[in-house]
Amino acid sequence: MPLPRERSDPSGIEPVTAAWPQGYDRAVSPQFAVADVEVSIVALFGGSQLARCLSALPEACAELAWRLTLVDNSPLGLELEQCLAGLPATVLRSEGPRGFGTNQNLVLTGVVRERRARYALVLNDDTEPGPGSVTALVRHADRRTRIGALVPSIRNSRGTLEPPIIAWPTLFNQALGSLFPRFAPGAATAGRGRLNGACMLIRTAALAQAGLFDPRYFLFFEEADLCRRLRARGWQTEHCPDATVVHHEAQTTTRIGSPLEREQQTIRSRYIYFRKHHGRLAAWVLGGLVRSGLLARTVRTALQAAASGRPIGSSRAGALWALSWYRPTRPSRLELGACAEPPRGPGPASVELNRARRHPRAPHRPPGR
Repeated sequence: MPLPRERSDPSGIEPVTAAWPQGYDRAVSPQFAVADVEVSIVALFGGSQLARCLSALPEACAELAWRLTLVDNSPLGLELEQCLAGLPATVLRSEGPRGFGTNQNLVLTGVVRERRARYALVLNDDTEPGPGSVTALVRHADRRTRIGALVPSIRNSRGTLEPPIIAWPTLFNQALGSLFPRFAPGAATAGRGRLNGACMLIRTAALAQAGLFDPRYFLFFEEADLCRRLRARGWQTEHCPDATVVHHEAQTTTRIGSPLEREQQTIRSRYIYFRKHHGRLAAWVLGGLVRSGLLARTVRTALQAAASGRPIGSSRAGALWALSWYRPTRPSRLELGACAEPPRGPGPASVELNRARRHPRAPHRPPGR
C-alpha cells in the first residue's frame, strides 16, 4: 500500500502531532501530580529480564519524584503484580501487534497532554539502569535547558560500550550495511547522529513541539526520525557520560519475528525515513542500492550453500532472493501481525484495549519533597 501523500508535506508522510491515539480512553486517565520523570516501558515477553529492569528503577531514580507506566503488548498478557510490587506503576494493556512507537505514544500522549512529568524516559525492557543513572540524566538536562533528548553511556552484557550516538542514516552507510551487515553505521559526536534508543530521556516541552514517535515506523528508525525533528525545532540531542545503563544486547528485538522478517522491517522503515527526510529520489536510489546489495549477498550465500552440499532453494539464499524483491511501500510481515512468539496455552479473558488501572499510584517522592 503506497504511503499517503499530503500537499503540506512533500515527503508523503503527514506530520505527527500530540493527539490522543485511537482507542485510548481519556476518561480513565487520571490527573497526576507533576513528577520529575515518567518512565515508559513496552513489555512484550516479560520474564527475568523485565524483572531485572523494574527492580533497578528505585535506585536509578533516587532523589527524584518519578512514576512508571508499563505498556503490556504481550500476546497473552503478562503476570505483572509481583514485578510491580512497591513501584509507583500504572499498566496499560495494548491488544494485538503494535509497533514500538505506537505503544510508546500511549504513554507519551498522556505525559504531554496532562503535563504530568517534566521528562519522559523511554526505556527498553532489556536494560538495567545503573544506580543514580536516571537522576544523573535529569540533573544534566536541568543544567542545560536546550537539551531536548539525552542518553546515558550504554554497556552490553559483556561490559563493552555501545555507541550512545550513532551516525545519521545516509545513502552510503545504508547501502554498505545492506551488502555487509557488519558495517552498520558507527559512533558519532553530538549533533552528528541519532541517539541510541535503548534508553532516552526526552524533555516534555521538546516532545510537545516536535511531536510523538511517528507510528509509521513499526520497528527501527523511529528514534532517528524523532531526533531529526527535535533538532529541526532547535533542541539539542546529547550524551551524558555520568549515567550508565546495561543493555542486554537486544534480547527483546531478537525474539520478534525471524532474522529475515526483521531485515524486511528494516528495509520498510528505512524507506519511510528516506522518503520523509530526503525525498522520493533519495528513497528510490537507496532502494536500488539495497536491492543490489541483497542480490550480491544472495549469490554469495548460494555459492557457500553449494560448496557445503545444502539445497540452494531451501537455504538462506532463497530467503534473501525473496527479500531482495520486497517492495517497501507495502506493509512488512511484522506489521501484518507476525511479530509475536507463538502463544503457549489458552489465552486469558479479553482485556479492554489500552485501559489503565482506575486508581494508579501516586509518583514516588523522596523524603522532604
